[in-house]
Amino acid sequence: MFTPNDIETDRDSTIDLLLASIAFTELGLAHIIRAEAEKIKFVLGSHGNETSSLEKLLKTNKSVERVMRKVIDKEMLLAFQLEDVIELALQEEDPDPIMPESVELDYEYASIYLDELHQLTATVFPNNSTHKDVTWVSDSPIAKVSSSGLVTPVEPGIAKITATTVNGHTASCLVTVKPIAPSSITLNYTTTTLYTGQTRQLTATMLPADARDKSVTWTSNRPQYATVSANGLITAVYQGTVTITATTVNGLTAECVVTVRRNEDD
Repeated sequence: MFTPNDIETDRDSTIDLLLASIAFTELGLAHIIRAEAEKIKFVLGSHGNETSSLEKLLKTNKSVERVMRKVIDKEMLLAFQLEDVIELALQEEDPDPIMPESVELDYEYASIYLDELHQLTATVFPNNSTHKDVTWVSDSPIAKVSSSGLVTPVEPGIAKITATTVNGHTASCLVTVKPIAPSSITLNYTTTTLYTGQTRQLTATMLPADARDKSVTWTSNRPQYATVSANGLITAVYQGTVTITATTVNGLTAECVVTVRRNEDD
């Protein structure tokens, strides 16, 4: 039994069939236009009561107008179809596509803050592959990835972003999403004077207010003159000038210059 699946067509045969379909439709429209013209011709050539002939002419004209509107709509559709077929005919066939053999990402590991974006780029090999598109997916709601490889963090954690070629080759990047980092840090003192043996508490203020990790590392560039504790308490040791530095988790710093004077009781 013959079925539609028994029909085999190549690219050129398909184009020929499409052009033939358009031509037959055009031929049918031409017959319709000719028939409508014959209607008007018949009414104009008919005899009888003048009023009756005018009414009949107006009625026929309205009918022809409706039909011609539909014909014009169909002609516009055929014009678009013909443009598509011509474009298809002008396209060159790729008889021997070169399939991807591997894919690599520009990052295997990436670390970003919640308020950052990160662009991943996939390179498909061989370089002359005819299929360089990849599909991007994230294995976790911790980070989303767009169709172009742009990673958007959602919450702290780790997500694996994978790029897949059309024939199944993959490459992945582990993205660590860190809490929102401070954008600035200030101290309650930028300069201060102490006598040996005295102490002073430094306090760090960080922005934005919703920065998750506000921990600070305190250091003294001359601990022989003044030391600083893990929570920012300065202790004057010996007369001299010291710089106390507070450093955020993402490397921002603020300084306080401490002048230590000798205690007269010493």
